[in-house]
Amino acid sequence: MFGIPESVLIFAALTIVVGLVLLAGVGLLPKATRTVARVFWCPFRRTDVTVEFEEDSFGRGRYLGVKRCTAFAPTSAVTCGKPCLYLGNLPPVRGLPKAA
Repeated sequence: MFGIPESVLIFAALTIVVGLVLLAGVGLLPKATRTVARVFWCPFRRTDVTVEFEEDSFGRGRYLGVKRCTAFAPTSAVTCGKPCLYLGNLPPVRGLPKAA
């Protein structure tokens, strides 16, 4: 039938195909997010804010989007460029934030 070299090549090819199928399948899965509220000083609006962030639910703590922010009325109408997503460490509050 097959000698050792042919069977090794077939095994390697099948392993690569299965690996590529699995990687493609993971890429097609929906991204899981959760909503978290954070209170901090917004250096862009120069006020304390309460913000509802969409966060990566796999525990990396990466903010993906802003759902609500008390710097805007209504809070769901966030019209800035959402630069708070790129702050890294959120600045501590300086006073009392507005209720969401």
